[in-house]
Amino acid sequence: MTRLAVLAWLGGLAFLALFGALLFGCAGRWDLPWFWAYLGVWAVAMAVATPLVDPGLIRERIRPGPGGQDSAIAYAVIPLWLESSSVGSLRRARIFSANHAAVHIAAGIP
Repeated sequence: MTRLAVLAWLGGLAFLALFGALLFGCAGRWDLPWFWAYLGVWAVAMAVATPLVDPGLIRERIRPGPGGQDSAIAYAVIPLWLESSSVGSLRRARIFSANHAAVHIAAGIP
């Protein structure tokens, strides 16, 4: 296994750990099978994709060349995705009532 593959695996594990902490932390409990299934799908996708991706592409994604960074979309989308996941977890924990959900729907937040 190359150094780049190890870095990709470690990055994937760190992502799963942090995202799992967000989901289960917001929900306040561990016994949610759909959350485990969601993390399992991510884990399988990462486990299958890492050996199939060209090492040159992994190298470029870890350290992009000059002018190869278009991070404006990531800076806009990632916070919305994390907010949507945390609100969904909070709803699962029954912290949000129907009134809170109506406010988020009216504001355009899923």
